[in-house]
Amino acid sequence: NLHLIIHNIGYIFSSILLIYLACFVYFKDRKPLANKMLIFSFVATAIYTTSHLFAVNISDQLLSRQILTLNLSTIFIGVFIAHTVLALMNKVKEKKAQLISIYAFSIGLTLFMVLYPAHFLSLSVPKMYFTNYYDAGDLYALMMAWNIIVALYIFYQMLTEYRKADIILKNRLRYLFTAFLLAYIFGWQAYWLVFDIKIDPAWGGLMVPSFSILFTYAVLKYDLLDIRIIAKKALTYSSSVIVVGLFIVIFNFLNNLIISKVPSFPIW
Repeated sequence: NLHLIIHNIGYIFSSILLIYLACFVYFKDRKPLANKMLIFSFVATAIYTTSHLFAVNISDQLLSRQILTLNLSTIFIGVFIAHTVLALMNKVKEKKAQLISIYAFSIGLTLFMVLYPAHFLSLSVPKMYFTNYYDAGDLYALMMAWNIIVALYIFYQMLTEYRKADIILKNRLRYLFTAFLLAYIFGWQAYWLVFDIKIDPAWGGLMVPSFSILFTYAVLKYDLLDIRIIAKKALTYSSSVIVVGLFIVIFNFLNNLIISKVPSFPIW
């Protein structure tokens, strides 16, 4: 299925990019707390994108649901990003009690979902062009609500700090805010179908390219360039990957079409 192939290419690229960025930050400078938390957030996101990719292509409904249980890593994506942002703003000690509460609830929610998986996800079922897809349990919305609460907390902390920050931190916060906003706009596209709202989840594949480059740059660079320059570069890189991916898909489609007409034609 052409749609499924495009979806898969997007998530394969996202997983590879996340692993690359995690390694890049690790070898560049892994000592600062913000960098460590950034690596953790990339690893948590890679667990999500990889498990999602495998689970939606498996015909065994039970196995698909078991793999999709790794979707619980999304709980900690926001948690690690919150920790990263607070570390960049030098607010970890000041917000220590809030961070502990966020971690405690996130760990408790994860353990509950692991112990009682039926409340989290039912058996996977075919949806749209997917072999199998998430089928929300009665408490799946609780996880989504918690992710939204953590996201709002991050946005609030950035906006509050922005008003009293120096020029460099303000520029850095603009990068972080833009990156995080793009992550949630594109990332949520994969979840509508969980609740049987038929919006193409393939758009969720744009989440990682759209936010990770900006986010990594904001964390690692001190004297930040104009965000418009980086945005143009990010758009160029993402567009190039999309063009190459579509070329591969079209090439494969044409090859299969020719083989259906001329069986002796070689498989490329």
